[in-house]
Parts: sequence; structure tokens; C-alpha cells
Amino acid sequence: MSTGRSAGLEGDASADGLGSLGAATGRWLTRGMLEAYACLGAALAEEQAAAERAAAHEQLAGGRARSLSLGRDRAGASYWAIGPRAPLSVWVEPSPRGGQRGGGAAAWRRCVGLAAVEALAASLDARGAAERALQKSLWRLCDDSLRAEHDAAAAPSRAPRSSRRREPSLSLLGASL
Repeated sequence: MSTGRSAGLEGDASADGLGSLGAATGRWLTRGMLEAYACLGAALAEEQAAAERAAAHEQLAGGRARSLSLGRDRAGASYWAIGPRAPLSVWVEPSPRGGQRGGGAAAWRRCVGLAAVEALAASLDARGAAERALQKSLWRLCDDSLRAEHDAAAAPSRAPRSSRRREPSLSLLGASL
């Protein structure tokens, strides 16, 4: 990109002295530089997606993962709580019926964070028995996550207990001297 800039393939109309020629104002670049920026943006997006996939794979592959089936939606997709509870994440296994548009293979999806899981629960239709049970499981998972966050936040503020054992008071035992 810096080579393109130094070769004069992009610039600023007011800094380059082109501002007085016609209506040229602001940044300009050649079609080749525009395509280079588009390719760079696509490569960065793919790199970020690969890093996210690797982090998710590492989370699942990092030893034994605890899994909990939360239920299925009306399309047949299965919902799972896999791995540690922090951060809260729900994995969605695609339906075996293959309801994927475009004929491509369906991929697992993941909802991360309390807000995303709450939005997922709110989006379900509670009129059907399967989605009502799934929605109830998701709300319970959100409640458990909030409770765990509250407990973790309250833990450091608790005063440490004394390691010295207290002797029972004789007055509490009802003994008189």
C-alpha cells in the first residue's frame, strides 16, 4: 500500500494541488488501489474469522468439555451449552434435515455472551412445546450465569474468616459458675 501511495496511485486533491481543477475534492485513488484495499479488507476479515474459529476449537479441544443439551427448535437444530460457563456460550448444531439455503453444508454457530443468549431465547416461539422447553432452558442458563457473575463479584468483598477457632461461651451453653 505504501508503494502505491509513493507511486502516486492515491492522494488528497487539496494537498496535491488538484482542488482547483474541476470538482476534485477529498481523497482520490486509482481502480488498482481500490481493488488492493478491497482485497486487504477481505484478507483481514478472513484472518479474524480464522482466529475466532481457532479460539472456539481450542476451547472445545482443551480437555474434557462439559456439555448440556438444551433442546431443539422447530427446524430441528440442536442447542448445546458446551465448555466452561464463562463466558456464557450456546452452540447451535444445524438440523440433520439440512435446511441450509444454497445447498452448502451447514456449520455450527455460537452465541456468546449473556445478551446474545437472552436475544436468542426471546426470539423463540413459545407456542410450540419443543421451543417452549428450549426457551425455558435458555432462560435458566441465563439466570445461572447472572447468579455466578453476582457470586464472583461478591466474593472478593467478603471479609476473610478468622482461622482461630472460637471457644463456646459458657453463658450460651446455659452453664452457670
